[in-house]
Amino acid sequence: MQTERRVVQSGFSLQWMLANFVGFTVGGAIFGAVQRARLQPYFEVVTSAGEAARIEAATTGMTSTMFGALVGTAQWLVLRGKFGAGWWMPATCLGWALEGVTGGVLSGVMGGRVSTIGPDASW
Repeated sequence: MQTERRVVQSGFSLQWMLANFVGFTVGGAIFGAVQRARLQPYFEVVTSAGEAARIEAATTGMTSTMFGALVGTAQWLVLRGKFGAGWWMPATCLGWALEGVTGGVLSGVMGGRVSTIGPDASW
């Protein structure tokens, strides 16, 4: 009985790690490509910290939502058989979206030295 439980847990752990590896790799590649393409026109052009925060928040929120959807779906595919977890993907997507908006606002407010968007706030 104990050996059977270890084999099942080992299979689950392997699936979980694989899902996370694939989700983070594909999600990260898409996040980076879309983020760069959307922000490229604003590099060293925007002079207002408020405008930079708005642009960063919108773009990073959108790309983080896409990242969360990919990671959450990959994880959900593993969890659905074990726990059901129908809420997993939307919750992961929402969490990453909130992180993206928060990170975008902070990045924009910090100025051009963080993202090259907005005024250079050299301290």
